[in-house]
Amino acid sequence: MYRKVLALLVIIIAVIYVGYIAHDHAEDVVTIQPSAEFTPITEAPPETIRHSSEEAYDFITFQSEHLLDIKPILQMPDYPTGCELISLTMVLSYITGETVDTDILIDDYITITPNDFINGFMGDPRTSNGGGCFPPFIAKCANEYLADCHMTVTAQDASGITRQEILDSIDNGLPVLMWTTMYMEEPVLMNNIIQSNGKTYQWYISEHCLVVKGYNLQKNVFILNDPLQGEIEYDIDKFMEISDFIGNLAVTLK
Repeated sequence: MYRKVLALLVIIIAVIYVGYIAHDHAEDVVTIQPSAEFTPITEAPPETIRHSSEEAYDFITFQSEHLLDIKPILQMPDYPTGCELISLTMVLSYITGETVDTDILIDDYITITPNDFINGFMGDPRTSNGGGCFPPFIAKCANEYLADCHMTVTAQDASGITRQEILDSIDNGLPVLMWTTMYMEEPVLMNNIIQSNGKTYQWYISEHCLVVKGYNLQKNVFILNDPLQGEIEYDIDKFMEISDFIGNLAVTLK
């Protein structure tokens, strides 16, 4: 009997002691509440997502956008009517990897003619009274220069070119010399017509030549080196509308 009372007394004392300890240290217990600014991480952070899809992103970029590293050159003030030769200078500099001198092209590779824009250059490109030339003559000059540089690349009159062929050329790392109008004005055909190698070429007012060096299909633009304006972007549909009207005049490389 005495032992049972003693055991019960020990239990009562232990319970009282535990209760006292819990009450005495209650102020030391910290309850952690969720922060209002905390956002559970349920997916990889943006940096990881971009990294994991990098290959797919590059593929999409390659299909929709391409730009060749060709520095723009302006024709003014030295060559007010020499847009074709400035465009050729840009392309040859890109192909050869060397700085091409436009004056050497004029002095050593072109033939000045009064009104033949197929077999020569109409007028003096160093004056405002000059005229210009069309793809057959620029292709001829380009090939003579490239041969002198011992290059295997050749130029050809690609008049009649399509927009897909322009895109394909850029994708192959080759720019396209294209004929259009100054500041994309509406072209006006003239009566000066020449037939050569089964093609018919007709001169037009505001004749102009530039370099197509890239494209961005998401923005629907060609990226151009314009001898009058420098590097510009222009709507592909509007560009091709002018090009179609004048015969899709072009020089390509291969």
